[in-house]
Amino acid sequence: MSEPLNPLETALFDALARRTTMAEFLAALTAAQIVIPSATEVLADGSGLAPITHMREETELIVAFTDPARIGDSLTAQAPYQLRVDAAWLIRHMALDLGLLLFAGPDRGLMLTPIQLAEMRAKL
Repeated sequence: MSEPLNPLETALFDALARRTTMAEFLAALTAAQIVIPSATEVLADGSGLAPITHMREETELIVAFTDPARIGDSLTAQAPYQLRVDAAWLIRHMALDLGLLLFAGPDRGLMLTPIQLAEMRAKL
């Protein structure tokens, strides 16, 4: 298990260990930047983004990371480009049927369903 690299990871680790509430983590998430690997070159406005996705229980999830250092070599080979973006911006602009897989290393992560993201979007 690794040490947190930034405040978002601290909030995530604390939420996963039940030292804080999920609401506190979600507040930290919407105030933070996250990193989305992309298979194609992406511009600062997000155009050209071809994110890595994962299917779980018939829901397509965008794969994102809390820090660029958390992206492993095999994923970097598959998606050599990155978009660093405000999480709140991403949540507002994601398709309504997509979820989010947020990783803070190989042993720490969290899935947010389209329903959870819709609830967050309503508060932004």
